Amino acid sequence: MKKHAFLMAMGVVGLIMAGCTSVKTADAVGAEKISVSKERFAPSGRILECQLLFPIESTSPNMPIIGLVTKNLWHAGNLIIPAGVEIHGRTSSKHIGERILTENTWTIVWRTKSVDNGKELKINGYALSKEPMKSTESWDMKDGEPGIRGELIISSQKAEIVSDISGYADNAEKESKNPESISLLRKYANKLIEDFSYAHCSGGTEFYLYVTDKINISKAELAGK
Repeated sequence: MKKHAFLMAMGVVGLIMAGCTSVKTADAVGAEKISVSKERFAPSGRILECQLLFPIESTSPNMPIIGLVTKNLWHAGNLIIPAGVEIHGRTSSKHIGERILTENTWTIVWRTKSVDNGKELKINGYALSKEPMKSTESWDMKDGEPGIRGELIISSQKAEIVSDISGYADNAEKESKNPESISLLRKYANKLIEDFSYAHCSGGTEFYLYVTDKINISKAELAGK
């Protein structure tokens, strides 16, 4: 009786084991359905978080922009752009208030302890301002505006001229003089501020780089080759 029960148990085990050889795990099924690409890439429209290493000014068009990527960029489980990678670009000839606009051609340079060390990859993209979050639930209204945000600077001598014009407009307004003339004076003062001032971004300024290309690491070239 015991022998018969033992043989039956072994038979059941055998059937279970035989069944296991034909049953596919969820991972195996998923592997069949998903074609995993060995190509390291990220689609266009990615955002790189960056930081200036050196200051830039709007007074010098085509001034070199040298920065670092501050946050890893991942895609499909692969590390595409690691934090610490250098980013190089150029300023444009324009600024919008305190924001310095940039050219759209950039070069990523790997200076990392990896097989990519020394490689360069050219990409296209636009620098956007990065502002601190107002709270844990909302961003600043100016976050993501075109250009790298700094501060607007005007020389003391030129600032005095603008101040005199603005002061004259204020006095004229108090005396209820011609409102059209006052309006023109204010517009002239604002125009002088625009013409006399320039934008300056200090080293350490944070910004986003909005990449308009597909980021394909296989196209990165080793410097000197």
